[in-house]
Amino acid sequence: MRFQHLPKRKMRLADFFGKEYFDGGQDQTGRFSEYTLDSKYREFDFLTSRLNSMFRPRIVLDIGCAKGFLVLAFRNLGIESYGVDVSSYALSQAPRVVRRHLSEVDLNTQRLPFEDRTFDLITAMGVLEYVISISTALGEIRRVISENGILFVKTYYPLHAKKWMQPFFENVEPLELRDEKGWIDVLASHGFEFMKNSTDRCYPVYIQQWLEDALSKGNGLKYSLGQHVYAVPKFGRWALSRWARSRVGMLFFKPRWR
Repeated sequence: MRFQHLPKRKMRLADFFGKEYFDGGQDQTGRFSEYTLDSKYREFDFLTSRLNSMFRPRIVLDIGCAKGFLVLAFRNLGIESYGVDVSSYALSQAPRVVRRHLSEVDLNTQRLPFEDRTFDLITAMGVLEYVISISTALGEIRRVISENGILFVKTYYPLHAKKWMQPFFENVEPLELRDEKGWIDVLASHGFEFMKNSTDRCYPVYIQQWLEDALSKGNGLKYSLGQHVYAVPKFGRWALSRWARSRVGMLFFKPRWR
């Protein structure tokens, strides 16, 4: 899905992901009212525990690390971890304990500041759908991932991205939106193999936790209906997980070395 009618880039990528994006102070689609450790750490702590139990990584890179909360969560588990992001604002707001492990990088044009085949696990959450030069970004990710490394991609599918990413389309760049098959195909064309079993293992646990958080914090008719559906044993979890899975991708890949 391509938004051909929208104007070409108006803002620099780094400028879009500034204070207004992370800490705008008001609820609006496509931006956060506040992106704080208190509001986000529980989600990252849950995810790092899950990823650690699945893969036991020694060294981790978070692509699009924002304020470094995932890096902090991994380091709190005793795992060496690093982060990169295009936003100087987000990096400046990171907890002091992890700032020296974070770097400002624009994946569209710059190399990652790491040696080849360094990382056992690379995470890219809510990042690749915003990348303008996907070939450059995936080439660098493949360069620094270890021979038996894992790439975890969390991404918005068109049903959700078309609404959530509209401010980006209007202010920065119209981009192609991909569903699950689209992402699997584009990663395959850049040397990554889809790991269906890992994806299927992670989805039910993570989405159940994500749904519980969303339904407990939200308000309005949509959330009220969701809470009633979710309360129905087994069917509710299945129905809402299917709904979430059509909008949010949680995909695992491994590099293919011929």
